[in-house]
Amino acid sequence: MAIGTPVEIGTFTTDGNFSPYTLTTTGTVPSGSRIFVVVNWIQNVTVGTITVSGGGLSWEQDHLQVEDQGGNQKACTFWSADCPSGLASSTNISIALTVGGAGNRWGIGAAAFHCSGIAAASRTDGSTDQIMGNLTAWDAEALTTTNANDLLLAAAVGDGVDTGGSSIDSPWVELADWFDSANQWAHILGYRIVSSTSTYGAGGDWPSSSDFGALAVLAAYKAAEDAGVMGGGGGMARPGRARDRAPRREGRWF
Repeated sequence: MAIGTPVEIGTFTTDGNFSPYTLTTTGTVPSGSRIFVVVNWIQNVTVGTITVSGGGLSWEQDHLQVEDQGGNQKACTFWSADCPSGLASSTNISIALTVGGAGNRWGIGAAAFHCSGIAAASRTDGSTDQIMGNLTAWDAEALTTTNANDLLLAAAVGDGVDTGGSSIDSPWVELADWFDSANQWAHILGYRIVSSTSTYGAGGDWPSSSDFGALAVLAAYKAAEDAGVMGGGGGMARPGRARDRAPRREGRWF
């Protein structure tokens, strides 16, 4: 069984103090696949805890990165769960945040997708993050992998972006691109399937400057022991521009 092509099954974005939030899936998860939820948020308070639940699944937090930028907290977390019996479309997934002080949750966005061929245990192969200022391009800090067959995920959130239509550069494949027009929060999620250890970077562009900064996270997931690479990371997606991203620093683990 090889690493399959990830398939997006829903996004949402909202603002305000309305936790828990609900993401309703828009597609069926095949049996034996793994479901992922990537959550970004921007706010002026400290998050105490974040919890993802739903579908009768055993969810686990794989990565969490929180950065403070001038008093505004930007964060990204990756959660996933095995779906041995699959999962029906229109399943409600709950995302709950608790905060560590007074203030507002300014914005939150999430995307869900499924993928087959991912290791069930000891599945992560490292992650990095990069905080950025007022720029029209975003970059994730380069990640050095230690496992040959990996699914790489790159997620970014931009604050103060004027319009939707964010992009990720080739050879990455865009998985989801969603936008909150009322609050000018842009989200982008892409993937790449690789078959050798190396140092990988990711980047792309916002349609306009991220006036209040941005956060990008790159994370790696190992293939199941009997899995290889299937399809070379293909799939339906908006083509990216071929532009090299030079590694900024050696990848950081957490």
